[in-house]
Amino acid sequence: MPLAFKEPEKVPKWQLCQDYLLDWKFLDTQDVAWLIFTSSIQKGIIQGAQAFLKQHTKPERLRRFPAYMLNGFEDYRRDVYHLKECKIGPESPHRLLINKVRMPIELMQRTPHPFGDVLYYQVEYHFIREDGRALPATIEYLEDATKIIPDLTFVIGLPDGGIIIWYIEADTGTEPIRAKASDVKDDTVFDPVDERGLASNCLLHKVIRYNKLRQQAHEVCSRFAEYGPLQAILVGFVFQNERRMTRFQKTCLEHFDDELPDIVTTTRQRFSDPRDFWSAPIWECTEMDPTPFSLLSEDQFQFDDRWSLQ
Repeated sequence: MPLAFKEPEKVPKWQLCQDYLLDWKFLDTQDVAWLIFTSSIQKGIIQGAQAFLKQHTKPERLRRFPAYMLNGFEDYRRDVYHLKECKIGPESPHRLLINKVRMPIELMQRTPHPFGDVLYYQVEYHFIREDGRALPATIEYLEDATKIIPDLTFVIGLPDGGIIIWYIEADTGTEPIRAKASDVKDDTVFDPVDERGLASNCLLHKVIRYNKLRQQAHEVCSRFAEYGPLQAILVGFVFQNERRMTRFQKTCLEHFDDELPDIVTTTRQRFSDPRDFWSAPIWECTEMDPTPFSLLSEDQFQFDDRWSLQ
């Protein structure tokens, strides 16, 4: 779960930053600024965060490198920071993208909102103990014994007492959008959920599993009952760029000719300001609707009737 400082103004700045890095693993300079200087976001935020990091962190523990070295899609002049004990590996770009979605959730937890509150959230790189095994904290089991491991799960409580469960998939382009199990040499990546034989590591296979989860929502998501009656489930795919998102949307249209999946899509660039995640028109449906829409409208959390489980 996210770190919580009761009196952050009394915590040494370098400790505040390093404690966050221990939990988040990778943050770019804008992330650091939002986490530590939330009340004073203004022009020059990147330069201010860089100066802060240079002044308040212990250089023997902190490393930095240009964002484009971690992810070829990054085109802005920011640095990525991590502690020396946090090794850079193939999962690092994925972790950084998940953190982009985690950031607006973290900020919402700090500030009361008239349309709802974040009651719960977990990311897949946190772990739980189950039968002596360490499992991703976001794991969900379907009734046919298959499983889903979202990259991020969070629950929003609405003013009327109902809840909306969000499942997020962060896509860095390492998995195919559509692939058949027969084309994959490693049999372990095949999970027989789709009669068309999709490989379980492709995005379309994930969409099918999420649709099954929605159909079994009240049973699968019963552990969230303590937060209130389930009103809707939303599944969002966050992509690194527009081109990848468009390819995914078109592939969905081709594959699901009988019934389109109930998911929404966006890209990392569309919410460089974390507040845009809720209030800006950054989301699109897989129906290829050319008009993006926002999740927050007129100070209330509005969602299309298509998402309702009632």
